[in-house]
Amino acid sequence: MSDNVDLIKLNPKSNSKVEDVEITGIKDVKKGQLVRGYVKSITSSGVFFGPPFLLFQRKKQTKKEKELEKQKKEKELCKLEASLMDPSRQPQSADDFDRLVLSSPNSSILWLQYMAFHLQATEIEKARAVAERALKTICFR
Repeated sequence: MSDNVDLIKLNPKSNSKVEDVEITGIKDVKKGQLVRGYVKSITSSGVFFGPPFLLFQRKKQTKKEKELEKQKKEKELCKLEASLMDPSRQPQSADDFDRLVLSSPNSSILWLQYMAFHLQATEIEKARAVAERALKTICFR
């Protein structure tokens, strides 16, 4: 190998060239970003790489900042709860259908919609399992 050959780092997932970005603070790093390592998580206490290396550590929050963050999380949770309680909302995941069939276990149309949801995603075994659950759950009186 000659001395004037440049080594190019490649992202192992996409074989694209990885450029070292300048990181000046915690806001410059995103979860999963490739930065001479793997960003495992970004928490309120810092940025952690896997294996557990700490890059940046956030300053401790004041009581007022903690209270504001708590209020913000509470508002987000209220919005999520309100959207889940909306009667006109269509189920979009298996968890949504599970909630609905728990609230109306004898609704055959709901069980059929749940099976159709899995069939649209070509998850035939899951649709079959839902059908078997429906037959065990629905009261035939």
